[in-house]
Amino acid sequence: MQLQSLGTLMAVPTLGMALYICWKTRFNREHFYPNLAVTFWLSANITWMMGEFFDYPFTIPALTLFAIGLVAIGMYFMRYRNEKNNV
Repeated sequence: MQLQSLGTLMAVPTLGMALYICWKTRFNREHFYPNLAVTFWLSANITWMMGEFFDYPFTIPALTLFAIGLVAIGMYFMRYRNEKNNV
């Protein structure tokens, strides 16, 4: 907990890179959904971390972002698992 400013500072490029990767893979759906899930999970972890650092109740928003990531990866598995089984 002594490195709050460093943790806060490093959240910006981490999330920025995840968003950049999602943007680059937006037309390749097979890569986009897992990258989107990772982006939401990183957002959830950053939200949780900020809540811990600054004593804000960010538990519900963090859990919501994590759940959205689960939906994104679930869509990936349902979509591409069905396509590969039908081949």
